[in-house]
Amino acid sequence: MRVIKHHTIDQSPTEVRTLSEGESRTLFEKSKSQQELLASLYGLWIECDCRSPVTIKRLQASGHYYIARVAGRTEHHNHCRFYSLLNDKPDNGELRVKGSLNSFSFSMQVPTPTDKDVTQSLERSNKVARSDKLYCLVASLIESAHVNQISLAKAPSYKREVIQISDAAKLYTLGNRVLKEYLFFGFGKYKQAVETLKSRADSWIGKHKAQAIILGHIDGVSRENDRWVLHVKEGWDKKLGKKTMLTRLNGMFSLTKGPLLCAAVITELGKDKETGKPFYGITRCFISPVVSQNGFMLVDSDLERVAAKVAIGCILKKQNSETTLIKPLTPNFIEGVAVLPDFLVKNNGATNVIEVMGKWDDELYQERKARTVPLMESLYGKVQTVGKSTSKNKDAFYKECLQLFNHFIE
Repeated sequence: MRVIKHHTIDQSPTEVRTLSEGESRTLFEKSKSQQELLASLYGLWIECDCRSPVTIKRLQASGHYYIARVAGRTEHHNHCRFYSLLNDKPDNGELRVKGSLNSFSFSMQVPTPTDKDVTQSLERSNKVARSDKLYCLVASLIESAHVNQISLAKAPSYKREVIQISDAAKLYTLGNRVLKEYLFFGFGKYKQAVETLKSRADSWIGKHKAQAIILGHIDGVSRENDRWVLHVKEGWDKKLGKKTMLTRLNGMFSLTKGPLLCAAVITELGKDKETGKPFYGITRCFISPVVSQNGFMLVDSDLERVAAKVAIGCILKKQNSETTLIKPLTPNFIEGVAVLPDFLVKNNGATNVIEVMGKWDDELYQERKARTVPLMESLYGKVQTVGKSTSKNKDAFYKECLQLFNHFIE
């Protein structure tokens, strides 16, 4: 990648300098180093191998720098990290979002995914890719807040992690508002979220309707007739509307056995016929397994949750302050292939990759791992696997995980 000056379509770009490999990686981090790099390049463009520039913008509300696509230029290749960014210039005076980086809006009508996009069943929620906008928001928040990392110094802590996520939410916008003001934790805050939207609805202008996000732990999800029901805790259920869409990643996990983390979007459902005032409700949800209700570390499957619990137990039991368990949530792209390790274990300066092979009896799964594991090794070195022969046996899988993590956490 190279840094270039602004230029028209007819002009040839003037190169300022070439970004180093380290700087290119830093561009996609959620870190202080990324902000410092973007600040130093503010006022210039960055050009990737697609030969289409991106610019650097700054949120006035928070002072946060982020990368945006330059309006009127060709779209990046769908394997490019710059694919589907926010436009640099708005269309017709309004902000147009094609994809999402750190600006989100869920107030527009959300179509039900087609059969080509997801596998649908009345017994299960719609399955979506990691490019799903609501998943992207949750994953980005968790990674920005570093609550996808657990160590002896930072054991799972709901109170601390809420503060970290709230701080990270200052760097994001929801419908052109700072997300922190419209982010609520726990479904006990549902009424407060709705009242906040009612009191501030007039301040939302343009195409964005007032909206809020609830992040809350739930015990499970069920389907009653034609409606989804969130089982928040014993004796407290939240029944969703008939048109509310519930999505999840394609991991193997039980919808009825938590803990699960649910991200719920609250926005305008319509207007009262008599008063003309808007009324609000949940329009869409995303659910994912979480390691425990004490924190926000997302996992993709029930097996990954077991593996994470074993790793955390080893770290805490051995009082090893040098070890950190990390659950990456957003992939890197190498040779056009999405590469996303299940877990990273950092110990004494070394990084070990753990892959949980939960579907090893599936030929297509084996074929995919045959492509991605060598690419992981090119990034991190040797990849350790668990579950190839034990994923169907809970006791055997637990013992294999225990042996593996005890080996890493000396």
